[in-house]
Amino acid sequence: MFKLNYIILEDSKKELENLASGELDDFEGQIELYFNDTQIGCLFPMCTFYNEYMLWWFRILNEASLKLINNDYIICYMPDRNFRLEMIKKGEYCIVNEVTPQQSSWTGGSVITDKIEDYTIFTKSERILTLDFVNEIYFKTKSFIDDISAINSELVYNKSLKDIIAMNNELGIYLNQNYSSNRCEND
Repeated sequence: MFKLNYIILEDSKKELENLASGELDDFEGQIELYFNDTQIGCLFPMCTFYNEYMLWWFRILNEASLKLINNDYIICYMPDRNFRLEMIKKGEYCIVNEVTPQQSSWTGGSVITDKIEDYTIFTKSERILTLDFVNEIYFKTKSFIDDISAINSELVYNKSLKDIIAMNNELGIYLNQNYSSNRCEND
């Protein structure tokens, strides 16, 4: 099972209300990912040290989903964490590991498909359905975009958000072409 939850903080909502599209860089919120029993992040609005940059996260998650569709291996940079998220596709499932690469610096972008050979597994491996991951990212991103639009409809014209929307549209096309019968409960 894979689940994604997020909140846009009240302070961020107030800031977003008054921004023009070109002024939006990123904003803070909180995000949590569940890979079965493994949790990354948390939702605790009163505690600001759990805050994350929301556009960054949704861009990375959509990019990871798109790359996972076409590759058997991806690894994602995780900001402000001492691990990376490794995903290995095995049939219809995906094995998820939090890993710490032995190399001292990260190279190659936010989501890469080149296997890192020298690493330490940070947590136990989790097995999830790849479709659950892609489906959840697709629908939660749509919800996220709707939430931003409800706060300030001009922001959907922002370049960073338009890039996320474009990636999410690609995911939607993929899901419609390949798994439309599996999506009924979320439509």
